[in-house]
Amino acid sequence: QGSRSNVRLRWGGWLDCGQTIGVEFDLFSLGQGETPFSFSSSGSPLLARPFFNVITGKQASELVSHPDYLEGTIDGRVSEYFHSGGVDFRMNMCCEECCPDVCDEEVLCGGGECSRAEVYAGRLRGLARRHWRPDRYRVDLIAGYRAYRLNDSLNVHEDLETTGPVPGKPYIGIPTTFVVDDVFRSRNEFNGGELGMIAQFYRGRWSLELLAKVGFGNNRQNVSISGHTAITDPEGTTVEYDGGLLALEGTNIGRYARNDFVVIPQLGVELGYQVNCHLRAYAGYNFLYWSNVIRAAEQIDMSVNPTYIPGQEDPPSGEARPAFAFHDSDFWAQGLNAGLEWRF
Repeated sequence: QGSRSNVRLRWGGWLDCGQTIGVEFDLFSLGQGETPFSFSSSGSPLLARPFFNVITGKQASELVSHPDYLEGTIDGRVSEYFHSGGVDFRMNMCCEECCPDVCDEEVLCGGGECSRAEVYAGRLRGLARRHWRPDRYRVDLIAGYRAYRLNDSLNVHEDLETTGPVPGKPYIGIPTTFVVDDVFRSRNEFNGGELGMIAQFYRGRWSLELLAKVGFGNNRQNVSISGHTAITDPEGTTVEYDGGLLALEGTNIGRYARNDFVVIPQLGVELGYQVNCHLRAYAGYNFLYWSNVIRAAEQIDMSVNPTYIPGQEDPPSGEARPAFAFHDSDFWAQGLNAGLEWRF
């Protein structure tokens, strides 16, 4: 929950003096966001992790603490990382005096070949006219390549220790310690084309920019599920297993991948103020919507066959649960941005 800040960088240039064709690169990142959690009990209150027991067909739980025979701690974190980068070609579609004659050497120099200083001075004069004209507008088409990355994970860790005899499990000594881990990770990698429009309106020193674009291409979805359990008996002997509680060996532990075609629209609005011929201050709002992404926590199957849980006296039997299946969801991000733009 909450918001976080990071950075967005943008660089571009016109390929002609009339500023009708250009190229632009951009990169933004929301950085790493984490939500930790932790609960501990020496026995009271009772703590437990719920699951659905597929053998009994009823709700059940794995104890983390119990007043009579168990104390423990459960902690973990949910983390997320989102960033994007791309390159766009920009072509002017229509404008109102947005392409002054700053490149015409005859206009600039009265005929003949211009010196570099004269051309530069003429461009500055044209730039000034563009900045200070009371009413102007331009509409540009943008097309290019876009990459998005969305990674997130859910880690759950338990430290448990018996303080008394466990009912129905006389083979567990006192004290026996249990270290249990469940780790779920997901990664979405989008690579595709991008198409959109930018409309700019000017009045005096003020400017308004409207952006609408859509990305379309392949989203590579990757899921990694792992678990680990270490049991140390009263003599200090440790036995380790693959599997925790919701990530179990022989059921859902492993790596999974698939490809999916997606469409990612983005909208933006930006208000700017021209400080001088080169410097512009601006602030804006952006909204992005990404459908059919995979999130780590949504790949969890809460149905468990307890015979697969590590440390059981008998070998596993029955239905292999939890099972893995891809579960899609939607991701959206909105943000405020502010910055300075320098043109030369």
